[in-house]
Amino acid sequence: NKFTKTTNPATTIFNQPVNVAMFPDYPNYVSQPMDLATVETKTKSGVYATPEDFEFDTNLIFQNCEAYNGPKKNTPLIALAKYCAKTFKRIYAKKMEDLRAGIGADIPGKRSSTSPEGQPASKRIKLDLSAVPKVAPRISITASKVADAAARSTSPKPQGTSTSPKKLDEPVPLHVAIAQIKESFPLRRPAKMLGGWEADCWRFFRELMKHPWLSAARPKFIYSVPVPVLFPSLRDAYAELIKHPMDLTTAEAKLLSGGMYLSAQEFVKDVALVFANALTFNRDGHEEGDSTSCAYFDASKHLLRYTRWLSLEYLSEFLANDEHVDHPTGKDELVTAWKLTTGNRNVAREEMETIALKTPMDLSEEGERYTFMESESDKLLKSLRHQSDARFMYFFIQPVYPPDYSAFISKPMAWEVCNETLQNHQYENIGELVDDLRLIFSNALKYNGGGKGTETISGKAYDSAVYMSTKKLEPSIDRMLLSVSNRLETDKVEQVMQEREIEAEERAEEERLRKAWQEETENAKAQGAVPQSETTTVERIRIIQRRPVRKALDFDFPFNDDDDDNQEPSHLDTMRQQKIIFQSQRADRKKMFITSISSSGDVYSRMLQQRKAIAWARKKAAAAAAAAAKEKKTKSGASLGDGERESKGPTENADSSRPSSNVGDKADKEREQINEKLKSALGQFKQKKTKKKRKNKASVNVFD
Repeated sequence: NKFTKTTNPATTIFNQPVNVAMFPDYPNYVSQPMDLATVETKTKSGVYATPEDFEFDTNLIFQNCEAYNGPKKNTPLIALAKYCAKTFKRIYAKKMEDLRAGIGADIPGKRSSTSPEGQPASKRIKLDLSAVPKVAPRISITASKVADAAARSTSPKPQGTSTSPKKLDEPVPLHVAIAQIKESFPLRRPAKMLGGWEADCWRFFRELMKHPWLSAARPKFIYSVPVPVLFPSLRDAYAELIKHPMDLTTAEAKLLSGGMYLSAQEFVKDVALVFANALTFNRDGHEEGDSTSCAYFDASKHLLRYTRWLSLEYLSEFLANDEHVDHPTGKDELVTAWKLTTGNRNVAREEMETIALKTPMDLSEEGERYTFMESESDKLLKSLRHQSDARFMYFFIQPVYPPDYSAFISKPMAWEVCNETLQNHQYENIGELVDDLRLIFSNALKYNGGGKGTETISGKAYDSAVYMSTKKLEPSIDRMLLSVSNRLETDKVEQVMQEREIEAEERAEEERLRKAWQEETENAKAQGAVPQSETTTVERIRIIQRRPVRKALDFDFPFNDDDDDNQEPSHLDTMRQQKIIFQSQRADRKKMFITSISSSGDVYSRMLQQRKAIAWARKKAAAAAAAAAKEKKTKSGASLGDGERESKGPTENADSSRPSSNVGDKADKEREQINEKLKSALGQFKQKKTKKKRKNKASVNVFD
């Protein structure tokens, strides 16, 4: 309320840790709690190595508040957290701007220019923070550089120099650099106001920024700001190699400003230029084997390729109907610039299909979760089973086909068959699943082609196949191709980076051992005891273990000596065996249920047919009796007079009522006769079996 707003600070609820006793479900929403008291303690103890660490923990407080109160729809606390986060961002940016300007603002972790021991502040900070573990690496300015900047701002200046504040030639924090670039474009529009090709370009850019290497939270590689801003020492070398600098934040701001790009082709060209510049700048370092240059070179190579795939898919509405294809150029055989044409899209699609559809699928073990490729295959299957598409997919789910289906279709296919094949881990790659799904609708189009344009069931099945194939299946395949191709190529690059890091560590370890040996040798020479080399003869002995020859025995041994020593199976093996048994039992129950349903249906249909046949026979018999009585009555009326008709009328009426009952009685008598004949035949058969049993003295009765 108004009284609380005017009397209590806004951050009161964030001062202390959340009481888990009062909110027991808090750990379910928040994995890393944080509060202002903890931030203050870590600041005073010198835990933060960089200003970004302090900023991260402070923002984490308000993010935790939104994560916990968001599902509970606690709007006041969510609004308070957003307000505090916005205020902190403004204050923090102002403090960092003052520091870069040389004013010497108070920031977390700032020290005096010199220590009591006479050491510079940068060295003392490095020694104090060397043993402090960091949660995750962040690309930012180091603590020593922050302290050096503060020392320069507070150190006495020689006479004759200007006293006006002077900006230092120091690296700028990433978030400050991004904010500066955006502020240089003050006419930026909200993304929701974009339309036409600009809206599609924004969607393409947002999808590109979701890549784990470019994520705004913790990017692994920096493409969002110019290189000289983060690394001022590279300004001259970068300007010599790169004639047209570009970064992702500048491209985004130009798009939102409006009027700076006249078409989608120009925007895509600038985005591709970011990664092309990175390739050019890091090529020499990659050839020399520098670890950072190699990492940026490999990452830029993949991101340039991924940008081409993504732009040609998301901007498909603006592709020129042209077969023009941009071929790879340069030493690296890469397409660094391309036109938005259908020819380039076809080439990009072939590249993605080669990667995603032909790569062997990683199969999970029985009872384990799906692997990435199996999960993507499952998503592709489920994309066809949305509730809104149930009326279209009705014809293609179950493997139920018309009697003449095999005359037109050689390989029937249904959705349930594909799903069961995936669950049984029988697909070797995603391409086999895609072929089966396309086969479902191609079979439907081939079989129901004669009903095209009609209101029959065949016509509806044809229209449903066209809709599901073009509107649902193919767009889902396009999304799957992008996701799987990007993931596989990203994993390859990261594996190469990891192997390179391992090799670098091994070389460093070898160098350390070599230096230690050299120091030890020099120390020994200085002391006058030169180590003499000793010659050692090494003999290699090869041990061959032969299996004992088992002698033949004159009796069968009930066990084998090679069996295990009665070791109990592990818990994992036991659980796995139980899962296999459970799944087999469930499959047997399913088969038994299907068999019982089919057999009971057959019995019921036969009983129903028999009942209908009896009713029909009785109806026919009654109709025949009525017709006979009517005919007899007509003949007798024509031959007899009025007196005779009156005298014989009751008798004829009695006779006319007899045929109906006589026919029914006759049918009952026939059934009784048949039953008696069957009983007599069964009795004779039993007597023969009994006589044969007595003669042969058999112990088993073969007749049930």
